[in-house]
Amino acid sequence: MWNQWIKKKQGHNTGFTLFEILIAIFILGIVISTIYGAYSGTFSIVDTVTQEAEIYAMARIATERIVEDLEALYLPIDIPSDDSPNPYGLITKVGMGDEDFGGLIFTSTAHISFTGQAPDGMIARIAYFLRKEDDSEVFALYRMDKLSPGGGLEDEMSSGDILCEDLKGVEFVYYDAKGDPHEAWDSGSDEWGNRVPAMVTVKLLFANPYNPDSPYLFSTGVAIPAGLRGQG
Repeated sequence: MWNQWIKKKQGHNTGFTLFEILIAIFILGIVISTIYGAYSGTFSIVDTVTQEAEIYAMARIATERIVEDLEALYLPIDIPSDDSPNPYGLITKVGMGDEDFGGLIFTSTAHISFTGQAPDGMIARIAYFLRKEDDSEVFALYRMDKLSPGGGLEDEMSSGDILCEDLKGVEFVYYDAKGDPHEAWDSGSDEWGNRVPAMVTVKLLFANPYNPDSPYLFSTGVAIPAGLRGQG
């Protein structure tokens, strides 16, 4: 009897059917797809956060540097009244190249010495300008800082250090003592007569690789003591 029971049990041990195997494979596929989707979403979020952190860091460094340079804008109290060129003040160039913002140059005591040949804080000529990055549609913002004053904006754009990259655009707006905005400023012109703005606002527009239609916008403003003093 015992042997007959064993043979009966062995006769029922036929294994999984093809249908059961297919169901198991189907369920396994769903589980793997769910896990892969969760991991992909996590990695995508990590990449986005990392990219945004880099952009925020660049924007913070750039805006802080621009604010410090403009706050230290240097304008002598006594400017010669003869016809000799004035190396001080602030000059902008609108529409240089393909962009609305061509460049900005001014005299400031915010000189940064990377070589150690001159101490920081000396009077220097500082310029900001854009250059297109290779054949892409984004730009890099350059900062030029040299001790020898004078020279036009085009001359000053021959050298400089990259302040930030992946920019879609830059906008500077200059405000006079009355609070009226201006797209450009030339301290050497008859309109401004060796005066500088009382305030400048800055907007940096960074490219968004994940959503090109929604670039990252950062803005700041800075009051210029020399401008407030000069336009009283």
